[in-house]
Amino acid sequence: MKSRLVFFVLLCIVAILATACTPEADWVIPEDFNTFEDDSGFFSISYPSNWRANLEIISQLESYIGEYMKEIDEEIPVDQTSLLFLAGIPEGSGYHPNVNIVIEPLPGSIRTIRGVVNGQVTGLKSFAEDFHEIAREKVKVGGRDAYILEYEATFPGLGSVHALILMTMAGSNAWTVTCTCLDGMDDFDQHADDFQSIVRSLRIYK
Repeated sequence: MKSRLVFFVLLCIVAILATACTPEADWVIPEDFNTFEDDSGFFSISYPSNWRANLEIISQLESYIGEYMKEIDEEIPVDQTSLLFLAGIPEGSGYHPNVNIVIEPLPGSIRTIRGVVNGQVTGLKSFAEDFHEIAREKVKVGGRDAYILEYEATFPGLGSVHALILMTMAGSNAWTVTCTCLDGMDDFDQHADDFQSIVRSLRIYK
């Protein structure tokens, strides 16, 4: 179970370019959501009041990421990514469903969100046993261009997941907010509206 939770961090590397844009004003974040803002005023995000944030395990999770990638023989530079936030409904040793925020520096050759999206979705497919895109959408979040992808996939040693991912850019970094359900543990449809509200609530201030 612990290794499954760790893998959600790795889902930061995917989104798909969309052609339609949904105005930011069309989506209202529920009033009963909690809002987290980091101590430095770097970013904020909102999530359901029955979810719990846990920042104390971030360093431990980052170590698990490296161990997992070694197990599947993937030479992905996870040391360049930073996990900023994790929250969800506590269940057993993990959080199901959950949300995480990850940032990573843009490669030197990529300076557009289109380039990030195209490269990262290829990376995800390269180690998924199967991948099924369900929906994609171009949106504005916090005044920034962003892309939202809903997909299902199966990963080696981890099983099936159903996820909603938002990707955007700020400065020289790519940001990703990932909401995930585990197959057999969560009903994605039950959480779909909350997931949309969570990913669209991201605000980057610096």
